[in-house]
Amino acid sequence: MIACRRTALACTCLLVLALTTPCSSSPNEIRRGPQRGSAGTPRPEVTGGRGSRVPVRFTGRVVAVQDGDTISVLVGRRSVNVRLEGIDCPEPAQPYGRVAKLFTSDHVFGRTVDVEQTTIDRYGRIVGRVFVGGEDLSNAILVAGLAWHYTEYSSDRALAAAEQSARAAHRGLWSQANPVPPWVYRRPRARVAPSPGSALPATPGPAGPFRGNVQSHVFHVPGCPNYNCKNCTAVFATREDAIAHGYRPAADCHR
Repeated sequence: MIACRRTALACTCLLVLALTTPCSSSPNEIRRGPQRGSAGTPRPEVTGGRGSRVPVRFTGRVVAVQDGDTISVLVGRRSVNVRLEGIDCPEPAQPYGRVAKLFTSDHVFGRTVDVEQTTIDRYGRIVGRVFVGGEDLSNAILVAGLAWHYTEYSSDRALAAAEQSARAAHRGLWSQANPVPPWVYRRPRARVAPSPGSALPATPGPAGPFRGNVQSHVFHVPGCPNYNCKNCTAVFATREDAIAHGYRPAADCHR
């Protein structure tokens, strides 16, 4: 009787151990299910930079052009902002800023493009190279003389050569005597110091903002007859800033 009880107890212990021990081919192996998001659905595989949820390479249709180097691409039902890698176009208020935007729009708006993502910038935009019909858009914009090679973030030799060819041919913005890089223009207030002899004497003058005609490179003060002219899209905080960007005072309102 005692032997039977011991046998039953042993069987019970073995059954408990079998139910509580995980089935694993190795004692150190832990089997995990797919990672899940907050909604309980499996997360897609992630490649790219800074939390990106899009593949390194993807195809979509361009549905908007913000400026020369930023576009919106429709991928499935989602629109993503793409910043062209390796270049920096003039800001819209700068000379050739609107020309750069029109160039990009003519090349890709409404068309299907291939994007090779390199990273995500601090604004949450995809940064990558965009190809349309096999053509590298960053390179095409540089060859047209409508951007700078953004050497702070790119060491691409092909892009460097494209900029140099445009410089040598004085194409686009390189037809100007002293084009101001957009990263300099974006600095607050006086963005670049006037060259010696180009600045007016430091005497009190009218307050800005000043508007410059992107065709004639003449700038106007508030109250000038042509202050709101069709081509007066360049805006400067000071007279010195306007002069530094290659603009001259309008004769009809500067005294």
